[in-house]
Amino acid sequence: MKKEVLRERKISTNLYRKMASDKLRLLSLEMVEEAQSGHQGIALGMADVFTVLWSKFINYKNKYQLRDRFILSAGHGSALLYSTLYCLGIIKNLNGFRSIDSDLNGHPELSDVIEMTTGPLGQGLGWSVGIAKAAQEHTKLIKKECLRLSKEKEHSVEKQNNEKPDEDQNEEQIDESLNNKINSLLDNSNRVFVVVSDGDLMEGVSHEVSELAANWKLSNLTVLWDDNSITIDGQTDLSKQSATLDVFKAYGWNVFSCDGHDFEDIEHKIEQAVNSEGPSIIGCKTKIGKGSEYEGLCSVHGKIIDRNGLDKLKEDLGFNYSEKDKFELDDEICDFWNLVKNRMDHNFEQLNRVLDGLDKNILKTGSGLDSVLELDKETSPCPSQSQKLINKTPEFMDSLMKDNSTRKISGMVLDGLFDKEKFWIGSADLGESTCTMGMKNYIPFGVREHGMVCITGGICLYGFKAACATFLVFTDYARPAIRLAALMRTPLIIIATHDSISVGEDGPTHQPIEQIESFRAMPNVDVYRPCNGLEVLYSWENALGSKNPSIICLSRQKLKFINQENIEITCNQNYNKISGGYLIKDFSGLDKGSLSSEKDSVHKSDLYRNVHEVNSNENLVVILSSGSEVSLSVDVAEMLLEQGIKSKVFSIVCMEKISDEFEKEITAPYIVSIEASSSKSWYEYLRHASVDSLLIGCLEFGYSGKEHDVRAKMGLEKNIILERIMSMIENNKK
Repeated sequence: MKKEVLRERKISTNLYRKMASDKLRLLSLEMVEEAQSGHQGIALGMADVFTVLWSKFINYKNKYQLRDRFILSAGHGSALLYSTLYCLGIIKNLNGFRSIDSDLNGHPELSDVIEMTTGPLGQGLGWSVGIAKAAQEHTKLIKKECLRLSKEKEHSVEKQNNEKPDEDQNEEQIDESLNNKINSLLDNSNRVFVVVSDGDLMEGVSHEVSELAANWKLSNLTVLWDDNSITIDGQTDLSKQSATLDVFKAYGWNVFSCDGHDFEDIEHKIEQAVNSEGPSIIGCKTKIGKGSEYEGLCSVHGKIIDRNGLDKLKEDLGFNYSEKDKFELDDEICDFWNLVKNRMDHNFEQLNRVLDGLDKNILKTGSGLDSVLELDKETSPCPSQSQKLINKTPEFMDSLMKDNSTRKISGMVLDGLFDKEKFWIGSADLGESTCTMGMKNYIPFGVREHGMVCITGGICLYGFKAACATFLVFTDYARPAIRLAALMRTPLIIIATHDSISVGEDGPTHQPIEQIESFRAMPNVDVYRPCNGLEVLYSWENALGSKNPSIICLSRQKLKFINQENIEITCNQNYNKISGGYLIKDFSGLDKGSLSSEKDSVHKSDLYRNVHEVNSNENLVVILSSGSEVSLSVDVAEMLLEQGIKSKVFSIVCMEKISDEFEKEITAPYIVSIEASSSKSWYEYLRHASVDSLLIGCLEFGYSGKEHDVRAKMGLEKNIILERIMSMIENNKK
């Protein structure tokens, strides 16, 4: 106990705090000066806040699931974060800042010691709300299990001693006593601390998620705002009128303010914040570029203080070291941070005692995690494991093989999930339309697409499985968060319904044209567009087992069930021969007239009869399509056969999953792609045509009208497509 008291005294002494803080300033400036690139203003301004926060409050242990998490939403302050982690021994050197192949990236990037990639302002706070939400729910599960275990132990002791519980002490009182013991040990873990800038709080997404954070009473979330009243253009009053803390107070947050250069004031306000009910924000009034000749100027945001200026600041702060030893830590600094590490270790030892004997499953956050308290960020379930997450009974499989909209089939798949306790799903006020409402852990996000994807990503970063839903056209609102998920390879799942111009009367504002194509162009994103129930199941199984974010594009309208012939479907069958794309209908071995007389036939001019009289192998047409256009493609193929043209129809479920062998299968004289989007990505496959190819899609915005009228107007109607294909073949024969 004596050692603990001495430790607390030393790391709370302003003399040592100032020494540690000033060293963080100099380390950061040395990194930027060496790289001749970076941001020194925030390092000089926020070093005092970092020192108090990390030395007194944050409990960090690498990969420990119940660790506190620190998110630098103001990612331009990366040098200050790296300097802090270096002093704590979490990273080993500060050389190579902002250089190729270095871990010290220009803005923080997800790693074993960096909780998330930040830099685009507002994103860090957005994702942090999701992390805090997941941590809150996980802690609830642990407290519940602790309570159960404590009760069992109490009753066991009473039984051994032949004691009867005090009849006057009711169960509610026992629960309260046990809860107090548990809370006192767990409430100082699994917290989220976020540092934000003025710019972060100007971004709209910060306000989307902040309203939800208050609604969820995220007491484990503390935001520290670098309130320096400066943006790159100048003073913040150039572009804002509102009092930031008043806005957050109106949202329902606990609001505090402190002098960001007064250690005792900083500590007092953080102490109040972490002990408050609900999320808290602290306005830390700081001076950007503090101590330098550029203090308080907007230019210091990205200003590189030269060697002379740095040496003068070093002298002013009372440090004496050579440039060669710029990253060395003297004994006093090492002693300070070693005491901080001892404090952290002591807290984790206490926490482990509480968790000893718990049901280890309750400490896991999702299927496929190898460890209990240590979460390996690289660990992710493979598809074979994800298949076990869905209850594929014969009745369930049979229900998939019917005419239905793919959004409704997706809802059926979600109902078939085994472990709903650790799967989270929500929508942007579209739960019924996206067939997601009614799930156990459903989150009503309200009309906040950007905030929704940030929060869902944060839940996934923490370790839970999570998905969110909106209309495909409205994913545009969430694009920055989707891009960040792709950068971090965070396996969130986005259900994007109403995926084509078939929404008809809603008009071009609600008809997605370029969205599918744009996401296919984004690295590390898997885009699925299934045409039937089996493909929906395939999409979900792969998305649940992926290390990448997945977007599952689903139809609003009912689709005709199209499937390969002569294939037995059972609940245990490995039907995943899809591999992203596969042959779904083969008309190459049939002759004219072999189809049912009920099928539509087309009798055009003698031109078509002349065309199909040539060798059929020379006229083989491969049709590639996805989603709702697969059944359209089959209709076209049947009509081609009536004209003597043989064809094969391939369903492309996910371009990112297509195998190398697939391209050999689609080599043909003529290749046609059909998709209700501006899918220029199809050109990659059209090059396999030995004679000619044809891309049929939406190269302009849609129209308001009935579904069939809109599709006809945009050329996605079977008779129009047939005529274009026949004309292509005829032109080649001339």
